[in-house]
Amino acid sequence: DLFISRDDGKHVNIIAQNRRRCHKGKFHNDDLKCWEGQVALFQPVALKRVGDSNNNGDAKPSYRLSTHEEADSDGVETRFICRFKSLDYTQKTTIYQGETLSTYPFNYEFVNWRKRKKTMVEDGKEQSFFWLSPLMFNCPIPAHLQQQSSSSSSTITY
Repeated sequence: DLFISRDDGKHVNIIAQNRRRCHKGKFHNDDLKCWEGQVALFQPVALKRVGDSNNNGDAKPSYRLSTHEEADSDGVETRFICRFKSLDYTQKTTIYQGETLSTYPFNYEFVNWRKRKKTMVEDGKEQSFFWLSPLMFNCPIPAHLQQQSSSSSSTITY
């Protein structure tokens, strides 16, 4: 599910589901193996923008993994690149509008550590980790789109 934040309209709130933590029975062993990679969705990374990304929204920025110290201020703990596009149904075109880095309401790994669990590494069926099934994160809406996101006359994709 995704929706625009109600309080200020500056974020797209996204709620996803780690399905590996939902299907547990003996008939779901193949599903559990298939969804092992979802654990990475909970692990934040530090990113630094490289190259010239200030080309009036025309150029997509490039990123590289970095240390927390050299990461961009919005890239210290992120996981997703949020890309925004506008749709023109008459011309049948998609126009790149910019991108931001996702934010989390809390650090999933830190909370897991505070609960004295081993790690976020998938192991077994993890019934005790069911509280980690929903994945919540936000995508800040670029400033030039914030007014459009509250208007019903435009279509912005996230």
